Amino acid sequence: MNPAAAAKPQQKNDRLWGKTVVLTGASSGIGRALCRRLVQKHACRVIGVARNEERCAALREELGEAFSFFLFDVSDESAWQDFALRLQERNTVPDVLINNAGMLPPFCRFDKTDPALFSQTVRTDFLSVVYGCRALLPLLKKSPAPLLCNIASSAALCPLPGVTAYAASKAAVKSFTEALAAEYPADKLRVCLILPGFTMTDIFRGQKSEIGKSRLITMAAMPCEKMADKIERALTKGKKRKVFGIDAKGMALLYALLPAHAARICGGVMRRGAAALFEDVFTE
Repeated sequence: MNPAAAAKPQQKNDRLWGKTVVLTGASSGIGRALCRRLVQKHACRVIGVARNEERCAALREELGEAFSFFLFDVSDESAWQDFALRLQERNTVPDVLINNAGMLPPFCRFDKTDPALFSQTVRTDFLSVVYGCRALLPLLKKSPAPLLCNIASSAALCPLPGVTAYAASKAAVKSFTEALAAEYPADKLRVCLILPGFTMTDIFRGQKSEIGKSRLITMAAMPCEKMADKIERALTKGKKRKVFGIDAKGMALLYALLPAHAARICGGVMRRGAAALFEDVFTE
C-alpha cells in the first residue's frame, strides 16, 4: 500500500497535510527521518534533494510514489537554477521548502583548517540556503500557503571553538532567515527557523575520534528520530522559531548572559569532556 494513502486522517490545524515539499539532505539523518514523517503522517508529496542515489532509491522503494528525488550538490548555484526549471517544466508548485542539508568538517582550530574545506563548508551550510531560496521562492510564492523552513544549529546561538566555518555559516543562516521573515508578511510567506542541538546523525562521520566514545556528546546529543519528531511537530503547528535540545537551550542562555565569555566557557567544557575528539582544537 502507498504510505501516503495509508496516512492517518487529517488532523485539525495540520499545516502540512497534503503539501508538496522540497527537502534538502533527504538521503540521511534528520532529512531522511522527516521524509518518512511527511509522507506517512501528513500525506505529503516529498521531493528530496541529495547526492546519494542508492539511499534515495531505497527511500523511494520504501515510500512509493509520494517520494521522488533529484541528485545534485546544493552548494552549486547553477544546479539549483536547473532544478527550478525542471520543476517549472513539470508544472510543480512546491508548498514547502525545507533547507536541511549541511556538513560538519572535522573539529579543528582555524589556522589548521584546510582553506578549501572552510570555503566548501560555507557554501554547503550557508550559501546553499541562499541559492535554494533564490531559485525556488518565485515558485513557492505561487502556493496558497507557502512555507520556508531553514534548519540552522545551536552553533548559531553560541559559537564554539573548533568549528569556525560551521558556526559562522549557521549564524548566517539564522540572520538570513530572520531577515527574510521580516521582509515578508506571514500571510504571504511563512518563515520558520529551527535551531537543533547535537543530534546523532551521519554529520559526525568525518571526525577524527568516534563520536560514540565521547560521553559529553552522547549525553547531550538527541537521537535523530526524536529530533525529526520535534521538527515535524513545530512545522505542523506553525511555529516560527524553535530551539531543540538541552545543549542548545543551555548555549543560548549562556550566550545571553555572558556573550563575551560564552565561547571560551564552552571550549573549557569541550576540552574536559571530550579531549580526544577536540585534540586538534586545543593543541599546538
